[in-house]
Amino acid sequence: MLRANQLTISRQGNTLLDNVSCEIASNQLVALVGHNGSGKSTLIKALAGEMSSSSGSITLDERSISDYGSKELARQMAYLPQQLPEAAGFTVRELIMLGRYPHQKWLQKPTQMDKEKVAQALRVTQTEAFADRITATLSGGERARVWL
Repeated sequence: MLRANQLTISRQGNTLLDNVSCEIASNQLVALVGHNGSGKSTLIKALAGEMSSSSGSITLDERSISDYGSKELARQMAYLPQQLPEAAGFTVRELIMLGRYPHQKWLQKPTQMDKEKVAQALRVTQTEAFADRITATLSGGERARVWL
């Protein structure tokens, strides 16, 4: 369970979130809807551990999100940002393999399991036909599916 409890986030004298609480169960699909500038992206970044709060708490499975190491947290959750990072020069297969980073040891070459997981991700997202294409050659929708 991912839980925010009375979360407030302020930056440079502006309150971006004020006393927000929510709970998201494992494998639950949630839609976050609101006006522009209402704090949706701020909440998502905070829940993902990318933004610290001014007060309140965020826990994942009853443990503070700040207690997780980056790899450990990445094994538990991920999110797709609104603005996709640049991945110039990567093939689709290479980009998807980056998602295996939290499951690998330092400087470890991809294992057979890593390759199987990448093949599975390609199948699930129906992007097998793009596997050897450079990500910069994909349409916006294709790129979003590959990042997913």
